[in-house]
Amino acid sequence: MRVLFPLDWLFLGFLANGKVYDPFRELVHVARARRAGSVHATQYGATDRGLQRRSCMRPVKLSHYPLALSHLERQACYFMFSEPAAICQNMFLATEAIGLGGWMHCGILSREIFEALGFTIVVPQPGPGLPNPVGLDQVFQAYCPPYFESMDAAVDAVLRPLSRKQSTREAADGSPVPYRISGEDHRDAAVAVSEEGIACTKAVCNYIHQTYGRFPATVDAMHLMWLMQAHHLDTDYYDRFFRPGAYGSTHAAHMAKWHP
Repeated sequence: MRVLFPLDWLFLGFLANGKVYDPFRELVHVARARRAGSVHATQYGATDRGLQRRSCMRPVKLSHYPLALSHLERQACYFMFSEPAAICQNMFLATEAIGLGGWMHCGILSREIFEALGFTIVVPQPGPGLPNPVGLDQVFQAYCPPYFESMDAAVDAVLRPLSRKQSTREAADGSPVPYRISGEDHRDAAVAVSEEGIACTKAVCNYIHQTYGRFPATVDAMHLMWLMQAHHLDTDYYDRFFRPGAYGSTHAAHMAKWHP
């Protein structure tokens, strides 16, 4: 069983001084300027050990500094790692209950597995950049090109349904809804996404896609963090090489109960 989750729907945009802070591009700019002799190394806190902030040598408030794009996208990953872990843990418990062997894997070669499974892999243009697995056609597709014509269209697909007017489905047709309050009360209390917020998000997402030739920039749109393996136990092996109790009663009875 594969547990997948898309990172690209977290359209998080942080602007610094009216633009997205991109430390990699800044360092490239500084390196080029230094070679041209138009900037002193100490201007950017550079030492023989490389570029670094001079303020690192004294206590500072992190809130005074912009959030790097790479850090932001890594945080987006962290936000989503717990749910797949819980899903795999529930699968693990289910294998024990029905007498299957199981193991939860992580740290695997996510991109290579996606390629083997037939996922669409986008190579950034212009490069350089790592290939980006963006989805399995008609099954699990990321909110980015090529599944959307543009990042504007992808943002609209994610954020437009969150507008207050469209945030709730009226129950007049008898469809079930996950709340007891009226549709009007639910709609009034729903979070509204402003036009300014949508425009800001589009600007950030377009910047990322146009600059790096992929979205997100520093993490993959699809990431296989956890993988749950389920299999039949070779009880003869355990009977031969292990002491009694190496497997449970559900494992011992599995074949007779589930495959008579």
